[in-house]
Parts: sequence; structure tokens; C-alpha cells
Amino acid sequence: MENRVTNLTEKNTNSKYSNLFEIPEKLPKNIKKAAFFFFATIILGIINTFITNQQNDGILFSTSRMISVSIGIYSLMFTHFINILKGKNWARILFAVLFPLFTLLTLPDTITFLKSNSVIGIIRFTQAGLQFIALILLFSRESKDWYLKQKTQE
Repeated sequence: MENRVTNLTEKNTNSKYSNLFEIPEKLPKNIKKAAFFFFATIILGIINTFITNQQNDGILFSTSRMISVSIGIYSLMFTHFINILKGKNWARILFAVLFPLFTLLTLPDTITFLKSNSVIGIIRFTQAGLQFIALILLFSRESKDWYLKQKTQE
């Protein structure tokens, strides 16, 4: 059975891996929900970058440096999650390992922001909550079965 593919850009039939954004056409419902939550965290993070920079008046970083670092981080997150959507189990496992690590590392700052600036703190807690929900969805029975199926099709 041939795996049908949906491309986010122009379709190239010469190679199965010709496009970074090739994702399977029929994603399980839980993975679609996880994608929604994950992309929402990226959007919230970008909004948070601009709010943080405006309120700190460039004290922590210069505006261009902070925006550049944020664009880099969110681009890596986007690319990583595309790999999750493509059925790459290693990407799902890496997310499961990095999420608690980064959550623990950023928790003190998040609490400080919650005390000093509730908007930034609330956005950060919301991001963590959405990522946690995405993580649970990615390891649900439906998702596990789909990843096993993807592995056998390679």
C-alpha cells in the first residue's frame, strides 16, 4: 500500500523525501490536536517576545538580538514539530525528553514574571500547558499505533 502524501509546497514525485514539509495525508485526530496546541505555543511565544521586549525596554537584550534569538528558537521548534507530523518517532521522543527539562529550567523565570508582570507569566504558563497537552496527545494509544505503522512503512 502506497503512503499518500500531502505537501505544503510544490509536490515532487521523484523522491519520497524531496520536500521538508511532506506530511502524511491522514493524521490521527490526536496528532492533529497536538499540532494545533504546539503551533499555538509558537505564536504565543512570538507575541511574548515582543511584549517582553517592549516592557523591558531592551534591558535584557537588544531588540534585534532578542528577536533574532526568538526567530531561531521558534524556527527550530517548527521544524522539529514538522518531523513529529511526518511520523518521525525520534522527534516525538526528543520532545518528551526536552519538554520537562526546559520547563524545569524556565520555571523560576516564569514564576518571577508572573509576580512582576502577570501577562508574560500567564503566557508562559499557557505555553507550558499547551505543550504538556500536546505531549500527552502524542503518546496516546492512537498516536503510538500510528507511529508504529509509520515505522513499518519506511
